[in-house]
Amino acid sequence: MRVPAPEGIQAVAGPGSRAEMRPLLLALLLLAGLVGLYHETALSMAAIWWRSETYAHGMLVLPVSAYFLWRRRRALAGLPLEPDLRGMLALALLAVTWLVARQADVLFLQHLTFVAMVPAGLWALLGLPFLRTAAFPLGFLLFAVPLGEGLVPILQGFTADFSVAGLQLSGVPVYREGHYLSIPEGRFEVAEACSGIRYLIASLAIGTLFAYLNYRSLWRRLAFVAAAAAVPVVANGLRAYGIVMLARWSDMTLATGVDHLIYGWVFFGVVMVLLFWVGGLWRDAESGVPEAPKGEAPEGGGRGTVTLALSGLVVLAVAGAAPAGAGWLERSGTPIKATSLDLPAAEDPWSGPFPVDDGWRPAFRGADRTLRRVYRSPEGSVQVLLIHYYDQRQGEELIASGNHLYDGKRWLRSGEGRTRLDLPGKGGELGVRELRLRGPEDRRLVWQWFDVGGHITARSVMGKVWMAWERVRGGRPDATLIAVAADYAGDPGEARKRVTGFLAKHPELTREGRVVRILSEGGR
Repeated sequence: MRVPAPEGIQAVAGPGSRAEMRPLLLALLLLAGLVGLYHETALSMAAIWWRSETYAHGMLVLPVSAYFLWRRRRALAGLPLEPDLRGMLALALLAVTWLVARQADVLFLQHLTFVAMVPAGLWALLGLPFLRTAAFPLGFLLFAVPLGEGLVPILQGFTADFSVAGLQLSGVPVYREGHYLSIPEGRFEVAEACSGIRYLIASLAIGTLFAYLNYRSLWRRLAFVAAAAAVPVVANGLRAYGIVMLARWSDMTLATGVDHLIYGWVFFGVVMVLLFWVGGLWRDAESGVPEAPKGEAPEGGGRGTVTLALSGLVVLAVAGAAPAGAGWLERSGTPIKATSLDLPAAEDPWSGPFPVDDGWRPAFRGADRTLRRVYRSPEGSVQVLLIHYYDQRQGEELIASGNHLYDGKRWLRSGEGRTRLDLPGKGGELGVRELRLRGPEDRRLVWQWFDVGGHITARSVMGKVWMAWERVRGGRPDATLIAVAADYAGDPGEARKRVTGFLAKHPELTREGRVVRILSEGGR
């Protein structure tokens, strides 16, 4: 029975009314359940927020999403809450994807699928109307995922191209080698920290929030987000060009140390203020976060609380199947096997393999064995490097963004690409990754590929796929990097010819099962 309010007095539902709080409490309980099931993934994501300046904004994403979800509470309270099978199917697909990513040790995909499970789980539990009404708060959660490392080389290349073009237009003589720029006054590196990835991610997150708050039109929102993506990339190119010019004008006394980072953030701040000022000129007349009018919260229909609670258990059971499956695969996986790394005997006119130590120190975290030898011929020498992992785990794996064939100090990367290698006696080709390194005195060309569980590939993605396949089927857990390197003075074509000739005489290095031999099976 509802008692009418006295005339002249408006009935106002308190912020804690049951109708308003029920969908939010159900969402909170589902989130807590998902975090509990995927606690390792959640903690690893939080650890990246804490230690990385690039992704520190992730700590603010959840509070921002929660705030906007709270602002929509009255609109959510008036919705019929009905479990949706389509959401359950989406959740199951995400769980399977997470399981594959876990077996392949692809951390960013684990993070992405875990975060995507939140809206998928709410869709499954509370229905499509809830998902649509809470689209922005739930979609904004994606900014919590530490993504973007794959863009760093692309952004470095663009920044270097932009800087060179600007210097040439300014009449400054410049020589570029990879990500290194040389002018008469000094030498500069477009390092990973100078790629602009931090500016890009920060601009996208803030720009998306600005577009949501200031525009109602979808095309205006999309246009502003596109501008928020393009402007920081171009601005970073201008920043790099400006730093080189400032260093030149000051005779290398300014913008050559930590101060250039300060200039960069100040410049970025000015650019963002200008972007928002221009964006504000096209602000919709009716903007701001929409919410239900004040007054009594509407009564939502749909299933009862008990039915939704039982449905929530089913949703968590579907989501929990993936971590349970991962645990079972890890417990029943193939034991670590003893392996032997075999280099081929030298074929005429080559001699070797001989020990070598020239200061080349590839950085591969957690590698179990490293073998490097040199072969010599009248035309010159070639080095063969094997980096082997008996087994792999997160943070200690062959294919990882932190692993490099150069140390960044004595040896620096000056360029990279891909090439095709004819496989003698086998037919077909092998794609290899080519790196060009610059040392204190020499330049070095390196061709590399992987042997993952007996499968030869030069593609990192395929290496991860083979790793996941071997783990799921209980196969070989080992993986090896194979690299063949040759030094050159001016033209890398000379080194390519030498490496090609060496591999033609020693095709074992490109064949499955010829470099890594299984000796015996053993326990962990």
